[in-house]
Amino acid sequence: MYPIVHHDLVPFTKEDKLRGFAPLPKAILEKGLPSTAVLLYTMLLDRGTLSQKNRYYTADGWVYVCYSIPHLAMDLKKGESTIRKNLKILEDQELIFRTQPIGNEASWIFLRVPGLSVESEKILDYPAENESLEKMADSLSFFPAV
Repeated sequence: MYPIVHHDLVPFTKEDKLRGFAPLPKAILEKGLPSTAVLLYTMLLDRGTLSQKNRYYTADGWVYVCYSIPHLAMDLKKGESTIRKNLKILEDQELIFRTQPIGNEASWIFLRVPGLSVESEKILDYPAENESLEKMADSLSFFPAV
């Protein structure tokens, strides 16, 4: 016997295709991040897929996300200081790096994903793992250095 169906929930069946779900690489769960940082990363990665579709990427192919701290706080129902703290955690883990915001604009947030989490047909020369993100950001001339 199946449980009572709620008005906003439906059974997940063999014919269903999932939509409206945010991507979360399983490897992120192994990093020991706080749950808010995981949710924040998931939101950024979801926005990153939209950025891909809208061609928000650099000449080198790096996808960037424009997502202000107030909007992240509102969407995650967290305070802005919590968002800032968790963005710093993601930066320390080198999962993201951000540009300096100009005026009232949101900073550009560049995402990194675990290598096994993407299928890529790109032939782009990404920076070596030991090259600092700051050095790479300095080489991108269209925004101020991080």
